[in-house]
Amino acid sequence: GPQEIMPSGMFAWLNGEDEEKSFLKEFEEALPSLTYTQRLIGFGVCFVAGWVTSFLSAAFLPRIDTTAGASGFAIFYTLGNLIAIFSSCFLWGPCAQLKSMVACHRLFATCMYFVAMALTVTICTMFW
Repeated sequence: GPQEIMPSGMFAWLNGEDEEKSFLKEFEEALPSLTYTQRLIGFGVCFVAGWVTSFLSAAFLPRIDTTAGASGFAIFYTLGNLIAIFSSCFLWGPCAQLKSMVACHRLFATCMYFVAMALTVTICTMFW
């Protein structure tokens, strides 16, 4: 049958082309398997924590014109986004989530998202 073709190179290990176990595969195997209820609870807790952390970034908006205000906003907002993204790992697992994020049709968007978050924190903390 037809197979999904993934370009060789830095993401070839995602398709199982590497004979040695990848770091993510070993990490996933080391984690105990979670029940459906535990996965939902983990997802909910992380998603809400990410949302609350992002919401707390609004506390820095009145002082956004200062270095402390801009840095606080950027750090809290970015951390909230990362926690919310991590929450989906509870539902699909870390390897499946990473494979989905670096799939050919999502790779550009994933890279741009993480570059934007890195630039936000860098600019606000170093150059503001």
